Amino acid sequence: MATYTLGGGNYTVTYNGNNTVYAGNGKDSITNHGNAKLVIGSGNDTVNVTGTATATIGGGADFINFTSNASLTLGGGNSHVTIGGNAGPVSIGGGNDFVSIKGSAAGLTIGNGKDTVTVGGNATIKAGNGNDSLSVRNTGAITVGSGSDTIAIANGTVSAGSGNDSISSGGNATVTVGSGKDTIKIMGNGSVSAGGGNDTIIVNGNATVSVGGGSDSVTLTGLSGKFTETGAGGKDTIALGSGSDTIFEQGQATVTGTLSKGAFGGATVHGGAFEVLHSTATIQDIALSGAVTIDGATAATRFVAAATGSDVFVGGTGPSTFIGGGALTTATGGSGSNVFQGGSGHETLTGGKGSNLFQFLSTAQGGAEHGTTIITNFVAKDQLYLEGNTLSQLNAAHDITTKNGNTFISLDGGTTTIELKGFTGLTNSEITQNHK
Repeated sequence: MATYTLGGGNYTVTYNGNNTVYAGNGKDSITNHGNAKLVIGSGNDTVNVTGTATATIGGGADFINFTSNASLTLGGGNSHVTIGGNAGPVSIGGGNDFVSIKGSAAGLTIGNGKDTVTVGGNATIKAGNGNDSLSVRNTGAITVGSGSDTIAIANGTVSAGSGNDSISSGGNATVTVGSGKDTIKIMGNGSVSAGGGNDTIIVNGNATVSVGGGSDSVTLTGLSGKFTETGAGGKDTIALGSGSDTIFEQGQATVTGTLSKGAFGGATVHGGAFEVLHSTATIQDIALSGAVTIDGATAATRFVAAATGSDVFVGGTGPSTFIGGGALTTATGGSGSNVFQGGSGHETLTGGKGSNLFQFLSTAQGGAEHGTTIITNFVAKDQLYLEGNTLSQLNAAHDITTKNGNTFISLDGGTTTIELKGFTGLTNSEITQNHK
């Protein structure tokens, strides 16, 4: 291996073989056909190496082309770097640089400039606070500062600061961003943790998403999704697919579903939880807790109230089943057939335009059946199922009374009370021995 030393002038040289080249601060043009070790000063240099390269180059506006594998330390100029093989380690200063690496990059560090980086293989990248454009076509681990960055990876992890970032992944990804206004799209499975900005997040696979107190737009279309808001000030918009999803909302959220796949029409969540327990093209189970309002179901839907919170259900055009929980439940039937099942809490039930069955079982969602249920509009075409009781048994036990035009039914030794508003004169046709 030969060693060449150039002074501080402007040199144009070509070497063959494996060489070591030292150059000063001039504007140099250096070509080496073979492997090379280069130490070059701060001029605006043009460097071409056709073999493997190890280079330390100063802060000029440099044009660097390595056709094979390379390691590089580059100063703070605005440089153009092409590496035809694998790269690493690579350290680039604070200029506005263009870097293209056809292979993988292990240990790529970039300063605070506005940089454009493309890596054809796997990559580990750490960038500063500039507004960077980073693309990794395989698995990437990317950490950037507080600039407004555009990042694309096939799979991997991204950690970004508080800038307004745009991040996309064609596969599976884990993304953490700060409090900027971020746009995140993951085509596969994804985990997203975002700050308090107004973010747009789309995950097409299974997803776990956590956001701060901003007003976010979130779309979860995979088989399962979990959304958590940690700040109380946000007003989020959440679109769900046909999977099983859970939403924990500290602030307020508007939730919509994919109607063509049997999901619900819409829900409004105020500081509560919304959970799609099970969903197919023909039926779905939805559980709510906290202050939640849901309406517009088009598929066969079961609305399941939780043990705590205040839930509001409104049925749609599809068959609806409303299951009361352990706290306060308000349910209104839609135009389809409706089944209302009393829980262990307090319910206000309003039958819909379709057929209505109000059933009370010995065990209920949230615990043993007890509490008060008010049925606001019971009519003769509606039916009651009172497990273990017939009309004659209830009359014999004096468990049916009327007052002010209303009917009161006492069950389970008085622990459960059913009030039929504006209805008297129960007959055997209104009390069925079959439940659903």
